Order: sequence, then structure tokens, then C-alpha cells
Amino acid sequence: MEKTKLKLFFFKICFFLFIGFIILLNVESYNSSSKKVIERHEMKKRGVVPLTTPLHQLNLKTPEDVLEALLHEEKNNNQIRTEIRQMLTRLKSVGGKNKRRKRKKRSADILRKCNRDDQRLLGPLIIDESSIALANISAKNPFVGKGGKFSPNFCTPEQEIAIIVPFRDRWPNLLVWLNNIHPVLQRQARSYRIIVVEQLDPHPFNRAALLNVGAREAEILGSPDCFVFHDVDLLPEDDRNIYECVPGSAIAMSVAASKWKYKLQYEQYSGGVMAVGKRELDLFDGLANSFYGWGGEDDDLYHRLKWSNTSIKRNPAHIARYRMLGHEKAVESPILKNVMSLSERNLLMKEGKSNIKYKMKNLAEDSLFTWIQVELPPPKHKGKKSFFAKAKEKVDSFLGGAIQHIFKQKQEDKYYSGSTSWAKDVDRF
Repeated sequence: MEKTKLKLFFFKICFFLFIGFIILLNVESYNSSSKKVIERHEMKKRGVVPLTTPLHQLNLKTPEDVLEALLHEEKNNNQIRTEIRQMLTRLKSVGGKNKRRKRKKRSADILRKCNRDDQRLLGPLIIDESSIALANISAKNPFVGKGGKFSPNFCTPEQEIAIIVPFRDRWPNLLVWLNNIHPVLQRQARSYRIIVVEQLDPHPFNRAALLNVGAREAEILGSPDCFVFHDVDLLPEDDRNIYECVPGSAIAMSVAASKWKYKLQYEQYSGGVMAVGKRELDLFDGLANSFYGWGGEDDDLYHRLKWSNTSIKRNPAHIARYRMLGHEKAVESPILKNVMSLSERNLLMKEGKSNIKYKMKNLAEDSLFTWIQVELPPPKHKGKKSFFAKAKEKVDSFLGGAIQHIFKQKQEDKYYSGSTSWAKDVDRF
């Protein structure tokens, strides 16, 4: 009997607890609904009609869809409808419906221009003339790209430089030169390509024609605005001698070479290493193509610079220093005097880069340089001269030498300004 009473009492307690729980739920529901009613009433007072359907339940993908939904919900409210339509018009005027705006390039995405502070110069250098394999040179210059191209990744150089090297049968010199020149150009923060032009035909070596070939092929391979004509046996001894071009001028970079006891050979010397801008090179059309054999083409370049009113600048001798590597002595051209006579009278100006003739045999992009192999046409042989022609040549030579001696002007540490006077160079260091 007592057990039955306990069970009944326990059942009553559970029943009353359940009834109380139900009452609490109804009270909470009533409070929340009353709050919503009060909020809606307050929104209506402010002139805002609440949404009948929550936004998260609608299939809205773009901002325009959201505004369209709001416009539909607020069709009875003229003020809000006008504002929404104005916002829609602004969105469509910016990019149109469902169109993404292209991100503008930020200043951080564009590399700044290189300046002197970007150069890691050492000054006087210790020349390494030891023989080294091409693979080892490539390993020492991992940032040099295919074809001997390099450009710094932290700034944008103002000039694209094509370094052209006329070449034949001097592989030991070429390896030593590559091992020394690449680090110098990288420390100077230059954007450059090294082009080695090799002459394969059996004719005498023609340095001028190979330089013309290199200049033409460089313009096909890229868009250089600066050309450096570089002998393979000259190594820079100071990296403050910057490889660059100056508008309106040509820079004679090899002022002091070890072979001539670090002195300028002669006043008009324009050989070794010369830097010429594209505009100036096109103006005098490169070099003459008739200089087969050693000598003469550098003096012809001087005549062309003078003819085109292009000044010659020389850096100070203590900076423009070069070490000359040893090699076999070249054979002088037997017709050098005749060709130079034509050059002095500007009779070779019809020859140049624009009409150079050659046969392309190979073009390969090595890890350290672009290798171009060509064959040149045979030189034009001169026949025997008559007695009167020889006499006229001697008279012209005598008169030309006398006039040159009278109007000879000193050039040491100076450059030709394009007029009748010599002007001192401006020290840029």
C-alpha cells in the first residue's frame, strides 16, 4: 500500500514539472514574438518597412541581387526605393552587371629605376687570369640567363646593353674574359646580353664587319639601346668604369691598357672597348666593312664619329684601366694604307651596318653568351696601280700629313666636342 502511494506521489511531481516546463516555453515564445512586434512597430514609425523574408534565405549572389530584393520588399516606400535605384545606377556605371573590376597595378608591383646606390662596386679589381671551364663559370654566375642575359630583380635599368665581342680562335682568352666580365656587369646593376660573333671563313679577320653583324643580330634578338664593342683580350681592372651609353656621345672606355703602360695610345684612338648608343650608331651606320686584317677599323670609327658630330668621352685613366691578355700577334692588312686613305676622305661612309653581307652558319644561346657564327664575303682585291695613281696617292698623303700636323690639337684627358676645339671631359666619379 505504501509503495502504491509513493508511486502516485512521484507521478504527480513529474506531471507538475512537465506542466511548468510547457508554461515556461510559452512565456519565452510570447516574449520574443512581442519583441518582434514592438520592433516592427518602431520601424514603421521611422518609415522603414521590415523584410518579410530574411536575406540569408534568399538566393543572392551579387550586390545587385541584394539591392533588387530590397527594392522589391520596399515597393511601398518611395524614399528608400529612390535611394536603392541611385545605388544601382552607381554600381552599373562602375563595372556593369556581374563584371569584375581589374585591379590596378600598385607602386609595389612596378620595380623602381636603378640608380648609383644599387651598384655594389669594389673599385680596383684583382684580375683572375687562371683557366677555368665554362661549366664552372656558369656555376659562379647562377643569375645569368640563357644567352648570357642578365637583369637585376630589385630595380629596372634605364638601358638595355648589347656587348658585342668579335672572335676567332681565342678560346682561352674568351673563358678568362667571361669569368671576369660577368661579375663586373652584375655589380654595376646592368641589364645586358653578351654576343660573341665568330668568323668561320678562311679570309683575314674582319673585326669591323663582325661588330656590324653583332649589332644587327642584337636588334633582332632584343631591343638594345646601348652597344658596347669589346675586344676579347681586354679585362676591366676597375668596376667604377661603368658600362653605359651617353646620348650624343661615344665613350672610349679603354683609356689605359697594360700593354701600353696604362697610357692613351694616341689622340684619336677609338678601339678596344667603345660604348655607343643606338641613335648614334644608326647615325653613322656602324663601321666600314672593308677592313680585312689587323688595324684601321678603330681609326675609321673615329672618322665616322667626327663626321656625324658625335663627341668622344673618356673616363679618367685611373678608372678606365684594362689588362690585356697575351695572344699571337695579328698580321697587318696589306691594303691598310689604301683603305685608310678612303676612310680619311669619308669615302667609306656608304659601307656600314645597314649593308653588311654575311652568311649565318649558327646561332646558339649558351649559358653565358649568345654564340653567332658567320661567313663573310672575300675582300675586294686591288689591282696594280698606274704610275700616276701612285704619284697622286703620295701627294695626297704628303698634303694630308702636313695639314694634320698644322691643325693638330692635343687630346690627352680630353674628348672631341664635335667642333674645332677640344673640351675637357666632366669627371663623373
